[in-house]
Amino acid sequence: MAQQFVVQEAKRELIWVKLDLMAPSGGGKSFSALRIASGMQQELEKMGEKTKILMGNTEGARGRYYAKEFKYDIVDIAQDADPETYAAFINWAVEQGYKILILDSASHEWKRALAIHQQNGGDFKAFAKVTPRHEKFTSTIANSPIHIIVTARGEEK
Repeated sequence: MAQQFVVQEAKRELIWVKLDLMAPSGGGKSFSALRIASGMQQELEKMGEKTKILMGNTEGARGRYYAKEFKYDIVDIAQDADPETYAAFINWAVEQGYKILILDSASHEWKRALAIHQQNGGDFKAFAKVTPRHEKFTSTIANSPIHIIVTARGEEK
């Protein structure tokens, strides 16, 4: 049986950007995220959409380093927060009406996921306990009706 495909004319729609910035510590991830978010904010305002930028900060005082250069709200997230906390934070940001969210840094979510893996035995079967939790976090990012910029530390090599 032949596969059936539906052809439609492409039409421009609002696309919610999901962006991951990776660099080693000190590589400019936070600054770049704030610059990009500020540009997005300006474009949304041109379209009549008033919005603020929200940063979910796991980097301690460093999350406030650029407060004189950029205007943004900030919520501190504990570095040992579990994947569900990150997903709940994203959903909360949507409920609060934010259209631009920066998660600085999601590396801590992944470290926590790896710690959960170790707590459950650290073998291949232990991924069954952590993978659904991490996937809930990533699918929350992918399916959220807001722009999300995630920073993550990459290793220098």
